[in-house]
Amino acid sequence: MDRFVKDDVMARVSSVQQLLKVDVDLKDNHKVYSKIDIGFMAEKSLKSAVDQTTKKISDKEVMQFRMECKEFLKKLVKKVMEKSPLKFFTGSEYVIHGSTRDGNCSKGVKSEEIQGSIDNHE
Repeated sequence: MDRFVKDDVMARVSSVQQLLKVDVDLKDNHKVYSKIDIGFMAEKSLKSAVDQTTKKISDKEVMQFRMECKEFLKKLVKKVMEKSPLKFFTGSEYVIHGSTRDGNCSKGVKSEEIQGSIDNHE
């Protein structure tokens, strides 16, 4: 996410739950196209293609390439976040083995019950 999400947005993230809540579709959270991290080799190849002596590609094509990279990174992050097991457990009120994603609990214990038993033993 650091590759295309603004540094100030990432600086506000201090937990996994907050990281999963970052809206990668929101354009206000995106870096400007020239600041997108496309990787070392891609950057090197792009610079050599834009070299003033050869000028193989235009500035518009550079911008388009960077925007396509950002779109790829955005879709990749969304897919990883969608499939992440953290997504299913961070919002769950059940913390013990046996709970399911839909909230049904065959053997699970609610987190409030655990907190209550911890408070009683202190």
